[in-house]
Amino acid sequence: MNILDIGCGSAWVAKSYSELYNEYVGIDFNKELIKQLEKDFLQNSRCSFFMHDIQIKNHHLFKSRKYNLILANFILLELLDLKYFLKILLFFN
Repeated sequence: MNILDIGCGSAWVAKSYSELYNEYVGIDFNKELIKQLEKDFLQNSRCSFFMHDIQIKNHHLFKSRKYNLILANFILLELLDLKYFLKILLFFN
């Protein structure tokens, strides 16, 4: 299973369910958090992390992969435009 975690935060999904996925991609707009996650998961080649604001275009960075599961925990309240976010989800489908 390949997972895209939008707004991954501390990447608790990657930590808690590591036996369930082949690839985990976490994106978050917090640059320092992403740097720390890259260090924490250095030994796990199935995880990758990117600093990205999902509300800004340039999603082709993640389109090259196919995802079985897309998570967006805790970010819906932060979104400025929910309709745009739904279009983004369709983009990854």
